[in-house]
Amino acid sequence: MGVDVFALTRSAYSALGSGHFDALLDMFGPAAVWDMSRWGLGVHAGLAAIARFLEDWFGALEHYELPVEEMRDLDEDTVFAISELVSRGVGGGGLLRIRSAWVFEWAGVHIVRVTGYPDIDEGRAAAGALVASRAQAP
Repeated sequence: MGVDVFALTRSAYSALGSGHFDALLDMFGPAAVWDMSRWGLGVHAGLAAIARFLEDWFGALEHYELPVEEMRDLDEDTVFAISELVSRGVGGGGLLRIRSAWVFEWAGVHIVRVTGYPDIDEGRAAAGALVASRAQAP
């Protein structure tokens, strides 16, 4: 029986949503990538870089919620999700709502890449293309 990447992705969201970054980082492989390039926030490669990004991004938020609107297990290694970050910045600024698409790529029980898309349709298309390219690989 294979690894349940859908359940693992739910666990990743749970850890991230509750601020347990160490638990989340334990789910990443050592050469993992958190790709925020489509947001203009760079590509963070390796556990130390991912940890710094998470601390910088979520540390700037006073309180946040991360409800998942949709999650689909596309194949044994890929999960597509749509979530919305709902937050207030430190100091009590206005309400921030960011709806986005995410593609989680897994190798066994480890995340190898997470890519965030501000455009839901672009994220959905990228996830589909990734799965299609894997299906065609020899």
